[in-house]
Amino acid sequence: MTAAPAVPPAKAAKVAPVPKARVLERGNAERRELIDLVRPMVEDLLHPPVTFEVETVRRAGDYAYLRMTPIRPTGE
Repeated sequence: MTAAPAVPPAKAAKVAPVPKARVLERGNAERRELIDLVRPMVEDLLHPPVTFEVETVRRAGDYAYLRMTPIRPTGE
């Protein structure tokens, strides 16, 4: 089996650096916006009204990570 030929540095694909994820704390408008974007999808599955117990929200560039638990206003 032969090894694949090496790609010359000038022809190698350039990859943009990945931005560091930042934590969005409670009260942050961007955090609220992300949660509100997810809410309709969760309500379609669980039926409204749904609130969230939020553990963490992180954002890096165009990507976000939300770790939260949907709950009813009654606590269920």
